Amino acid sequence: MTQSRTTPVFAMLLAVTAVLLVVLPFISTFDDLLTVIGMRLGIAAPLQWIVPAEVRVTVVLLGLLGMHAAAAGNQLVVWNANGAPQTLFISWNCVGWQSLILLGLSLMVGLRGPMTLATRIQVIALGVLGTVLAGGPLP
Repeated sequence: MTQSRTTPVFAMLLAVTAVLLVVLPFISTFDDLLTVIGMRLGIAAPLQWIVPAEVRVTVVLLGLLGMHAAAAGNQLVVWNANGAPQTLFISWNCVGWQSLILLGLSLMVGLRGPMTLATRIQVIALGVLGTVLAGGPLP
């Protein structure tokens, strides 16, 4: 019998998925720790200033996807298919600052040592992709 060429790909995907599922609780715990530290340092107020801008950017992105949405300060209003509005409050802790710290730490580790520019670009792309897929705090 010959082995399929796709078997190693599926095995790798399964292994990566398993590792991500093991690491996710540590990321969430680290995000909670950063939140406590951020609250003690008093960064909630400065980060709250960023929220209205992020809400407006979200409205634009949702509009590009064909969804009807509006911004009202720190609130995002999204209309469903029936025309009923749903208001979402966005707080300072939802702007992604913990993920930015995690990305920075990941890049500090991943970009150490000599490597080509193409390899550095790949490391940055994988770091950003990993942060977007697994680094965001879950509501």
